[in-house]
Amino acid sequence: MATISFDTLRTKVTDEARWTLIDGDVIDITKYLNEHPGGKKVLRHVSGKDGTQVFQEVGHSNFAKKNKDTMKVGRIQEGQVPEDMQVKNSLLDGLSSEEEEEETSEKEVGVVSYEQMRAHSTQEDCWMEIDGLVYDLTEFMNEHPGGPAILLERAGKVASHAFKTVGHSENA
Repeated sequence: MATISFDTLRTKVTDEARWTLIDGDVIDITKYLNEHPGGKKVLRHVSGKDGTQVFQEVGHSNFAKKNKDTMKVGRIQEGQVPEDMQVKNSLLDGLSSEEEEEETSEKEVGVVSYEQMRAHSTQEDCWMEIDGLVYDLTEFMNEHPGGPAILLERAGKVASHAFKTVGHSENA
């Protein structure tokens, strides 16, 4: 397996050659850009950088982890990841449910109040609001490409900001 330098990884930030670092493995995400269930934005965000934290926070499925391994081009050189290559703020930072709840606690989404929606916050009964619409995601929990854990974090809450920040595909 090839050893990739930090300088080489740092240059792989275009749509012609886009690489990221995940758990010490250098991953070529170029061809996957248009297929990524989370959209292009998340992959562009970690291009040429250490995407380990973002990859782990999303709670990828076993399929996604195996798929990642098929795109491995090598291992990163020994040593500390340079500061400019560390993703300072993951895509999930700033998604404070408390702030969103304060903004919307007295509003209603259609005919469902936020109090009612908050009662549906388990894996067996999972609702969330995205852009003013309430979705029952209960049957989708185990099919979600990011896994059920990421949905459970937002279950019974407003998830508009989280949904947009991750960069879901148009089909989502």
